[in-house]
Amino acid sequence: MTSVTPLINRRPDTDAAPVRILRIELKSHLTELSLSHELHLLETRMTEPVAVLIDCRQMTDYDLAARHAFVAWHARNRARIERVAVLTDNRLWWMIISA
Repeated sequence: MTSVTPLINRRPDTDAAPVRILRIELKSHLTELSLSHELHLLETRMTEPVAVLIDCRQMTDYDLAARHAFVAWHARNRARIERVAVLTDNRLWWMIISA
């Protein structure tokens, strides 16, 4: 089960208001259905523009449909998301994320 944890980033380099960071943790094999559930939980906490931290370190694999669902979700919510960070130890996924 993924938890949505709100964190606050204090932006020390500017006078701007703090950015709220929402963290989700994805585990095991990620399917489109399980991702949709987690993203829905995340959306319910997105009351203002936020940064999203996605922890994939315990994720073993994902369906291609889940990847497409995330890209579509991100495009729909782009105005509500200031930044996205993905944590992973998988070097192949690093290349996919940075592409």
